[in-house]
Amino acid sequence: MTPFFSIIVPVYQSEKFLLKSIKNLREQTFEKIEIILVDDASTDNSLKLCQKISKEDSRVIVIHHTKNMGASRARNSGIEIAHGKWIIFVDSDDLVSVEMCRSFYDYIKCDPSLDFVACNFVSRKNDLFKKVLTNNVVLKLENKDQNINLIKQMLLSDYRKAPQKFQNSFGNNVILNSPWAKAYNKSFLDKNNIKFQTNIKYSEDLLFNIEILACQAKGIYVNNYIYFYRNNSNSITHQNYLPQIIENYFYWNQLAQNFFKHKNLNSLIPVLQAYIFSNVLLVIPRDIFRPNNSFYQSYCRMRQVNKSLKFKDLCNTKIRKSISSLLSNKTKIRSELLLKNHFLILYLKYKVLENI
Repeated sequence: MTPFFSIIVPVYQSEKFLLKSIKNLREQTFEKIEIILVDDASTDNSLKLCQKISKEDSRVIVIHHTKNMGASRARNSGIEIAHGKWIIFVDSDDLVSVEMCRSFYDYIKCDPSLDFVACNFVSRKNDLFKKVLTNNVVLKLENKDQNINLIKQMLLSDYRKAPQKFQNSFGNNVILNSPWAKAYNKSFLDKNNIKFQTNIKYSEDLLFNIEILACQAKGIYVNNYIYFYRNNSNSITHQNYLPQIIENYFYWNQLAQNFFKHKNLNSLIPVLQAYIFSNVLLVIPRDIFRPNNSFYQSYCRMRQVNKSLKFKDLCNTKIRKSISSLLSNKTKIRSELLLKNHFLILYLKYKVLENI
């Protein structure tokens, strides 16, 4: 049986939740699926569990990386061997509704011209098993201008100009930026050579989805709750220290700028600059003033940051002035304090007041 969906699951140190996660995938009411488990050099029992599941179910394929290469490379490995017409990504510690594939299939069958279908998620597990909604499309992308507007909203995290129904259900970056709770047409990904970028560590999911939109993908956003997202402590929002923030967004900026220019989407460059400018300032709380840094260490690190050529390329007064209307007041103040070396004020904010 040729699968209609290939469900790709990156696996790393996932023994705690893996069996529960895969159980829901194996029990999908839509049967034409394959499940690709990509073990990314786990050191716990994840690989053994994957192999055990594969022996029990012929639809389960296991890929094993001998070296840890990250979720992006794991997803790409899955895409490379996928036999399905459509790709679905699931994280190994999350759960999905057993109706997930059936829901995706019904929308695809209604409109075979679609390039992706995006559904919604819940953060409380019990909500997942309530009846799945139907015919609740809150946004349909049918032209280039719609896609460009959505890219701008995603980069600026500002959905005030989006339709109200879309704002209410999809107006946050967790669901829009992520690859899960979505189905992607594999032929569209292949035709446009869209893969996850493996040389960036943060926000690679956002770049993947932006590239899809920039290639004029036709898609729908459906307010169906088919995915339970486990907001775990390993996510970026929970990490006190993010190494190589500057390097990450330097390469992110290069990749996105080249892509936009190649697609003649130069109108997106200022919005991209605003996104990069704001995110590179994470270097303040997540690097310079990370919890383990002493007063002297923070002082030395701030001097290093301001001397960094990559940082200067992304965050300087000239860029700030040119994109001022796209930046929040908070971002402008933070950048001013950093660029003018107001160390004591920043130290007071992030190391003293934060602990009161």
